[in-house]
Amino acid sequence: NSYNIGEAVRALAVSPDGSKLVAATSAGSGTVFTVSGTNISVQSNFKFAGSAKSVVFNGSQQFILLSTKMIGKYSAGNPSNPLVINHTGGITACIVGKSSRLYTAFGNTLKIYDTWDDLNSDVAFATLQADSKIYSIATDEAEEFIAAGTYNGFVWIGNTKSNAFQWNRGLHLSAVNDLEFCTVDNGTIQLASAGADQTIKLIDVNAALQKNNAEDIITLKGHSRWVYSLCYTTDGQWLLSSGEDNRIIAWKPTMACLYQTLYNK
Repeated sequence: NSYNIGEAVRALAVSPDGSKLVAATSAGSGTVFTVSGTNISVQSNFKFAGSAKSVVFNGSQQFILLSTKMIGKYSAGNPSNPLVINHTGGITACIVGKSSRLYTAFGNTLKIYDTWDDLNSDVAFATLQADSKIYSIATDEAEEFIAAGTYNGFVWIGNTKSNAFQWNRGLHLSAVNDLEFCTVDNGTIQLASAGADQTIKLIDVNAALQKNNAEDIITLKGHSRWVYSLCYTTDGQWLLSSGEDNRIIAWKPTMACLYQTLYNK
């Protein structure tokens, strides 16, 4: 199935149960799709202020949309009446953890909120500080670790229990567009970062935090333009990347897997 949105899509999200798909565009238009097997049909359309930056589901029937002018909490069943917080560019990134906590970046500052109401009232559970504008945020599934990618190419990693960043490195030559955690290769917690410098970095999180060096980092090169987004397969066997070069690349996420692939060839 295919559907012509008619505008440049800037953000996509699928509900945890796979029944809903949301697409948001650069021109402030959103579409909620119903997914049933191989069929995708339009459920509803809605408008929002600004250009879409990201969208993420908070449960199967609610999603949060971040644009250049606002952040809104939407019902997938009735997206025309959202709860909206206007920010005129102040919020640079936002994700929702498995616990429904909101991790939100305001320039150089990352704030963690327990609920939407706390975000609306700006009552943060914790605050972490980077030295440059934060472009991307990620947490692992257990929400033990948190990472931030900045405008100047640094990746920051911290432990949510200490409420502080404990490690940072300038891994990219320019902005870090996306971050993703995954458990790979015998329980190793890995963080992948996507850079505007056309590279992807793979970090062994525990090793980096314990040794505080850059030895446990793998560099992947294959894109010819900005790398925009990353996604691990559910089994952790592959990392998928998409870029401004209109390519999607599948990578083996560990050196052991890479050597095994080369050996089998």
